[in-house]
Amino acid sequence: MAHREIVADNSANGNLQEVHTAQPLKETNWEVDFGIISQMEITLIKLGGSLITDKGRPYTARPWTIRRLAKEIKRAIKGNSKLRLIIGNGGGSFPHVSATKYGTANGYSGDEGKLGFCQVQNDAATINRLCVKIFLEEGIGTISVTPNNIFLTSNAKIANFYIKNIEALLINGIIPFVYGDTLIDTVRGSCIYSCDQIMETLS
Repeated sequence: MAHREIVADNSANGNLQEVHTAQPLKETNWEVDFGIISQMEITLIKLGGSLITDKGRPYTARPWTIRRLAKEIKRAIKGNSKLRLIIGNGGGSFPHVSATKYGTANGYSGDEGKLGFCQVQNDAATINRLCVKIFLEEGIGTISVTPNNIFLTSNAKIANFYIKNIEALLINGIIPFVYGDTLIDTVRGSCIYSCDQIMETLS
């Protein structure tokens, strides 16, 4: 299965740019026959957090930018019916405030730390849901995939993950939309995995 990765951020002047060819998804031992996945050309696209939000203003999105990118992606899909995408977004000004306040990247202890973990996750999910909403409004079939539900870390390194649902979405022509997220960590309690790290793990 061929993979490409494309990024849209401020360094690309807000336009989609291909950055490198990624490795195939990891092989699995599932009894379900997902052999078709190996024949797909899958492109990973990242929407940079500094592009889709105003990082100087907490919790401030740039919906017009998200919509423009959605339109570009829709044109690409129309031009290649065999194209399969995984899209991800950075958190930008949404989760960074709460992540800094609670120090979630370094784990948590006590009730306040647990509350912070939940707050950061909610903030990260909020900007992702806005992206998905706009993509749906543009007629793009995509669904939010919460990294917290499919990845488990140990000392900030991926210890276990389950991507069968992502592969099933791809097979059915639905775009998985992931994002940088807080993850449960068996050593620290929690850690933060950026969109770049999530996409690298999926590649």
